[in-house]
Amino acid sequence: MAVESCFLFCIGGLVWKGNIIVSKNLIIVPSGYEDSGLKFKTLQTGMGKVNCLVSFFQYISQHKNVKNVLLTGFCGGLRGLLPGQIMEPSILIQGDYDVRPLETYPRYSYASASNLFQFNVCPFVSQDRFLYNDPYKDISYNTLATDMESYALSIACFRFKVNLSIIKIVSDVVGENSHKDFIKNSKKFTPKLSKVIKMWLETV
Repeated sequence: MAVESCFLFCIGGLVWKGNIIVSKNLIIVPSGYEDSGLKFKTLQTGMGKVNCLVSFFQYISQHKNVKNVLLTGFCGGLRGLLPGQIMEPSILIQGDYDVRPLETYPRYSYASASNLFQFNVCPFVSQDRFLYNDPYKDISYNTLATDMESYALSIACFRFKVNLSIIKIVSDVVGENSHKDFIKNSKKFTPKLSKVIKMWLETV
C-alpha cells in the first residue's frame, strides 16, 4: 500500500524533503527522534500542537484526498503506565486550556480516535511541555497518558472529516529523568513503532 508521505521540519520555517507518494493515508510522527529507525516515510512536524497543526493544514490543503490519518510516536506515562506500553486514547483532554471560572475545566474531546486495536486504552492529556510531576490532581483517572498533539489534531481532523487514529508508545513516566528516558527509549522502542504502523496500514 502506498503511504502519503514526506519529511517536514518545523525549525526556522517549513522545509520539504523527500518524495511524496500520494494516497489516502497520512502518517504523522511529531518528534523525529524515531525517524532514523522507522521503515515508513512520515510527515515529521516537530513537537507541539502548533507545529503539528501548521504542518497538517499545509499538507492537507495540497493533498485533499487524504481520508485516514495516524498520529503515532511517543507519549508520557502520567499515572499507572510503564515504558513500552502501546496506548490508544479513550478520550482526549486539553490540558493547556484553563480559563476558570469563565469556562468548565478540563475540556474534553470525544472526536478522537477509533481505538482500532484496543492495545491499552486510557485518557490522554495534551499539553506542550515535559512534565516532571503530575499537575492534574483534579482529573480523576487511575491511568493517564500525556502528549502534546492529540487533542488539537483530533479537532482538526473532525472538522476536515478525516478519520483519525492515535496510537502511541509510552517512552517515559513522569519524574525528574523524563527527558533523558524519552531520548533513550524513543530509540529503543522504534522497532515496535514500525510494527504499529504496519498493522494500521493493513487495517485502513
